[in-house]
Amino acid sequence: MNTLTRLLTIALLLCASGSLWAQGPVDYTYPDLKEVRDFRKASINGWSQINDQVLLVSAGASRQYLLVLSRPDRDLTYSHALGFTDSNGRVSAKFDKVYATNNHTMMPNPIKRIYEVKGKEQAKAARQWTLEQACAQQSDESRACKKLHKQ
Repeated sequence: MNTLTRLLTIALLLCASGSLWAQGPVDYTYPDLKEVRDFRKASINGWSQINDQVLLVSAGASRQYLLVLSRPDRDLTYSHALGFTDSNGRVSAKFDKVYATNNHTMMPNPIKRIYEVKGKEQAKAARQWTLEQACAQQSDESRACKKLHKQ
């Protein structure tokens, strides 16, 4: 019983300090962008990470999609490539998943929403709006949030 008491004490301390669980997912929405149901998987030719939960996927000449994942995925930061599930060659929100290929476990992360991004200005605005939503919905004390709050 003594060992069980120690383990429970350690678990409670970790929970209280926030070390055991990271902050939960942010409910990202982009009212200025057109939400789409899906896009062609074959057209994917690149991607960039906006944060642990939002990706910008290039899909052909001047065609980009913003993918909002269901939960943060820290593996995306270190991944050189992504994998996508698809249905009949199309990647769909609320059905398909993204996974970082650098990890042996390859935990799939469901795609919550997909938005069409037109041009560099919309991509830049989406990056800024992502930061603003993350700072507003979480008590993030990062330098980026502190800089945003000073503006």
